[in-house]
Amino acid sequence: MRRGGYIALIIVSVLMFFLPLSSGESLQISKPNIKAGEFWEYKLYSTYTGNYSISAYIKISVKGSQPFVLNGREIDSIVIEITRNDTIVIGDNVTKESKYLKEYLDENLSVFRIEETNLRTGSYRVYEYDPPIGLDWPLFVNKSWTKKSRVKILEGENLSLRNSTFLYNCTHEEIVHVDAGTFSCIAVERVINGDYSNRTVQYYSPDVGFGYVKVEKYWRGGISLVTELISHGVEKIGGSESTGSGTPGFDIWLVAISLIFVTMASIIVRKLRH
Repeated sequence: MRRGGYIALIIVSVLMFFLPLSSGESLQISKPNIKAGEFWEYKLYSTYTGNYSISAYIKISVKGSQPFVLNGREIDSIVIEITRNDTIVIGDNVTKESKYLKEYLDENLSVFRIEETNLRTGSYRVYEYDPPIGLDWPLFVNKSWTKKSRVKILEGENLSLRNSTFLYNCTHEEIVHVDAGTFSCIAVERVINGDYSNRTVQYYSPDVGFGYVKVEKYWRGGISLVTELISHGVEKIGGSESTGSGTPGFDIWLVAISLIFVTMASIIVRKLRH
């Protein structure tokens, strides 16, 4: 084979390596089937500069179903439990905060009630959303929707009402690397009442289910807080805890195609030397 032929073969090999990353089918995420015992663990950290920082450990768990009367009809709501432990640093002062939340979801996995307890201060607050807010399944790039909800906030004897508009937009696909692994994700941007400078971008993957892979919280136009998945799985299956990992198919494909490419390149180089 002539030298030009070997060079052409190298170019084809390179194209074979990169082409699947861009020419695959578009990702679509259907509504997940969640079950009691599923959990997701996260780490949160701030990107602020200066003498202020915040970090947190967050765990989201599916507790099961509970009957609930919503808009005059009884439904089997899905109960989600969230625990959050924060460390807030301001200069030389360090403050610890712990919160416990219960979220109630309808059959579409939309939130209609949140109960929040501050474990340090003992304060208790309830949020109710009418109609419920959340994702509109399935998710795919360029899909967008708007949900207008009347939000009722009850804290002690104090009741406040406000009307809020939640705009959701599936902006793009992205390969996301976190401690739990590598995931193919769809980024979902959420904007409340038109305030784009304080928007939230959540990354979802079909390999993670109901939980998100990563969250970026914007403040005044820049990313201020990042939340990343540490682990996920189902608790106490057969007396042990099952922990999920990243997308195995993607990782195996990278290793396999890398070995093939290296092998072909080494053979071609040896041929060119003769």
